[in-house]
Amino acid sequence: MAELDWPYRDVPGGLGGTTTYGEQTQRSRILALRTSTGAAVQVSRRFSLGASAGVVYIEDRLKAALCFSKSGRARWFQNLAPSGGPMALVRPDFGAQFRLATKFTIGLAYRPPTVVHANGHASRNAAAQLQVLAGGFALVDPTFRYDVEVRTTIPQTVSAAAEWQALRLRLVGGIDWTDWSDAFDELVIDLSNGSNPAINSVVGSTSMRDVVPLRWRDQFVPRAGIEFARPSISRSTPVTATPAAPFLHLR
Repeated sequence: MAELDWPYRDVPGGLGGTTTYGEQTQRSRILALRTSTGAAVQVSRRFSLGASAGVVYIEDRLKAALCFSKSGRARWFQNLAPSGGPMALVRPDFGAQFRLATKFTIGLAYRPPTVVHANGHASRNAAAQLQVLAGGFALVDPTFRYDVEVRTTIPQTVSAAAEWQALRLRLVGGIDWTDWSDAFDELVIDLSNGSNPAINSVVGSTSMRDVVPLRWRDQFVPRAGIEFARPSISRSTPVTATPAAPFLHLR
């Protein structure tokens, strides 16, 4: 569960470059619940394969500015307030483990990408934008509403790790690769079923699409750990305390 409010100052833009909604408060709220089950099979004495699948339930609410950048005549629209509804998706994982020696093991894991289709709505008052157009646009109803679909991709990940056991010491190291550059290269936003006829006439349609460039880069995350097991005392063996001998004894 997560919730965050943060301030946003709308910079001048839109048609004519002077339209702004000033200071606004944006809000993000998300609830995610994940269940998972898995199974593994030992192919040989040294080699094992496994897989798991998790059902993820996500419910999100987002109140935020959305400034179009590549929507042609709709470029002057600013500050929509999209809000997503609940959704459920399945995320699988696959893994393999190979014991090279008695005390040395390596493992590989792979999680494929998952496409998330978030559906919601966007509504706003476009009075500040329509006044810039002047003429008859200053008299039309400035409120509007759109159905919104935003497609995002949870990136694929590949993990590799190794473990070495020596007496009571265990060393573990690994590295994760996340394919952010593919998943978050751009964000596609589709709006449909526009409710305002005047705005639809300017746009030329009841729907429009915007593509927000993200240009994320891949990430490599190394990990390392060490574990030391203390020697344990068997309960079946009685422990007797012996008093220490004095350094000097005088009669």
